[in-house]
Amino acid sequence: KNWISQGLTATHCVVIANLCVGGKFFGPHGFVVQMRDMDSGELLDGVTVEDMGTKTTANDLDNARVRFEKFHVPKSALLSRFAEIRENKYVQTTDQRMRIEILGQRLLTGRLAIAQASVIFAGRLFEITKAYADKKKCWAPKGTPQPSLSEIPHIAAIFSEAEDQLGVL
Repeated sequence: KNWISQGLTATHCVVIANLCVGGKFFGPHGFVVQMRDMDSGELLDGVTVEDMGTKTTANDLDNARVRFEKFHVPKSALLSRFAEIRENKYVQTTDQRMRIEILGQRLLTGRLAIAQASVIFAGRLFEITKAYADKKKCWAPKGTPQPSLSEIPHIAAIFSEAEDQLGVL
């Protein structure tokens, strides 16, 4: 999984993984997974964590890439809102089956809010930049009117394209 906040320092995480009981797969379920030895702080066998590297913004945030390979968790790690494992058998605990959209609902809502805020920010940034370019006068030969920065053809084309793209969003 990429873009895990606090992934470089976390001792535990919630993982969505395909639940397998007795060789049969039951689809995505949530698990609370221990990533590190609680005494030494070392990663457990099968857990790899690495920094996401330089990002376009917010490089002060701890964003990590976390990978689990051949990593098994105990039955007690299963978040049991929808199902439990009893006597090594999958037991559904509600009338409603576990679905990935239930697990992803909060994540999706958060991502949508971030995306919407980004569009609003981009629109406001465009307005401020365009207003500045409309007022900023550029050099012109003596005796000719000074065009605004936004009237220069290639700048005008950039503003026009940006306005069209923002309109689609």
